[in-house]
Amino acid sequence: MTQKIQKNKQAKPLKQVDAGKTGSKNPAVYALMLIALVAVAFSGALSNQFLRWDDHLYVTENEFILTPTFAHFGDLFRQVVAANYHPLTMWSLWLNARLFGLGPQSFIAANIVLHALNAVLVFYWVGLLSGKRLIVALSTAVLFAVHPMRVESVAWISERKDVLHMCFLLAGCIAYWYYVDKGHRRNFWLAFGFMLLSCLSKAVAVVFPLLCLLMDYWMQRQWSAKLLLEKIPMFALSVLVGLLAIAAQSGQDFNGFLQVTYKQGTALSVHYSFFQNLCFAGYSLMVYAAKTIWPFRLSPLYPYPPEGRESDPIYLVGFLFGLLLLGLTAWLVWKKRRNALFFMLFFWVTIFLVLRFYSIGSVLMADRYLYLPSVAIFGGLSLVFSKFADKSKVLLNTYIIVIVVLAIFWIARTRAQVKVWANDETLWGAVLASFPENDQARDALGNYLGRKGRIDEAIVQFEKAISDGCKMPDAFGGLASAYSFKAQSADSNPVLQNQYRQKAQQLYEEAFALDPENGGRYYDRALSRYEYNPNAALTDLENATKYEPRKKAAHDLLRGLTLMNMKRDLEAITALGMSIQAMEATPSQMRAPNLDQQLYLAYLNRGIARYHSGDQAGGISDVTHAGAFAPGDPEVQKVLEGFQRGQ
Repeated sequence: MTQKIQKNKQAKPLKQVDAGKTGSKNPAVYALMLIALVAVAFSGALSNQFLRWDDHLYVTENEFILTPTFAHFGDLFRQVVAANYHPLTMWSLWLNARLFGLGPQSFIAANIVLHALNAVLVFYWVGLLSGKRLIVALSTAVLFAVHPMRVESVAWISERKDVLHMCFLLAGCIAYWYYVDKGHRRNFWLAFGFMLLSCLSKAVAVVFPLLCLLMDYWMQRQWSAKLLLEKIPMFALSVLVGLLAIAAQSGQDFNGFLQVTYKQGTALSVHYSFFQNLCFAGYSLMVYAAKTIWPFRLSPLYPYPPEGRESDPIYLVGFLFGLLLLGLTAWLVWKKRRNALFFMLFFWVTIFLVLRFYSIGSVLMADRYLYLPSVAIFGGLSLVFSKFADKSKVLLNTYIIVIVVLAIFWIARTRAQVKVWANDETLWGAVLASFPENDQARDALGNYLGRKGRIDEAIVQFEKAISDGCKMPDAFGGLASAYSFKAQSADSNPVLQNQYRQKAQQLYEEAFALDPENGGRYYDRALSRYEYNPNAALTDLENATKYEPRKKAAHDLLRGLTLMNMKRDLEAITALGMSIQAMEATPSQMRAPNLDQQLYLAYLNRGIARYHSGDQAGGISDVTHAGAFAPGDPEVQKVLEGFQRGQ
């Protein structure tokens, strides 16, 4: 039976403005306008690439996404990725890969679509809150949709969790509104279902019951124990999801339920006092406010202050700003400014969990943390300024012009900010432009430049980071790989080559001292010395397989080449055969771009080893087959001609 929810009889609807109601015209028109604005602002992101920053954990090196089978769909329910438990986010990435393949464009396009949907939901929800006041709902949605600080949540594939969880959370808020307004119990359970989906997308959705309480306050429901008791299922879900999130962040398995597939990063090693953390939290609020108004010099990463700068006056100013914001909140309570207080409390509830009251990770703040709280900022401001616009047609038109100008300005800034997320070089270059002493940015940029073959540029970044006191193992390992590459290129100068090799091995040792269980680094060191120190290379390959067993095919290929250098052809044939078998069994969706090159090397070298071990027919067959993976490669013809001459 439908149960009508009792509301305060003194409650009055908000005053209607001259701009009319959202219902005065077809809401679909405004929805299409918002979608068009999002498309204009974010379309440039479709040419962006995968980033090495978490995208490899979520997509490019995640076997469950690379091979989107239904078995892996089920496996994702228990997986912890990047220290987060969010199976619905991973399922959405799985579906992306299964339907559209592994190119970055489809993943980014899905993020843009979800963001556009969120803009429409903001419009609809704020319309409900404001009594269908078009000026409030539309200005809030427009400012939310096109602000440059939304770029991080939309253009970064790894932030699928941001746009996805907000979609379900807003849908839950709308369902709860109808539960309170109409009294239908099914709407309560619909809201609970959306909360569950939001929590499975991102754990910060545990605040949903508090948002429901705020809507109770907004709609002036009578406060009672029943108001809290009805939300017991929501609070119970919040506790469960919160415990899962804490377990995932700390690397625990939650009594065997969670599975950590990839090694997670370590937490920040520097610990600050409670007062310093309060200063950092206030500083973050101050910067969020400043960049919301003036969105320039946005950075993909806002690190903690360098050592010795923790007590800079700017952080004390931040602390005072935080006190000012709390004072404003208390004033709104005292003055019983219900409408403004609602949005202020909505902001506090949604921002609180990401304020750094304790030191964790390497990020002090992030644009993405403001994705949901920005709705409260723009909703509150739109409500306040629209009241001034009520007073005359001139003020109303002025307000509309201001919103239009802001939207145009912010769209231009958003299109520029999208380019920052184009690739690792633009991303980390932007970080260094704002924080030139940041070692994480130099390490990441050095690794990107190294992968692109720009070795000398990579060395500059790594050496600058290490000279600044960096203790990141990747910086030492990346610099070691760079010097190994230079050693291979210096074969005409044995003295210089030996110097590079010694330098590389010293750096590898320093990297392993910091992180002794990195399989990729063992492989890199094996690659650097399989020609001149094959026994040590074989030991490295054993460790590489121990710590990264899923990359055994690549390890077997290098193992085969190493054994050939040692004239152990029969063992080399076995290793190369295992590598070929594993690579050819790799599903098409999971094949790396360089797989054909690896198969070429495996077949070519196995052919040489088979020929030299007496299997001439097998050797010729393998070398001929290698040519299919590299048509026109002169090396194949050269080897076959050598066979004919008996070499």
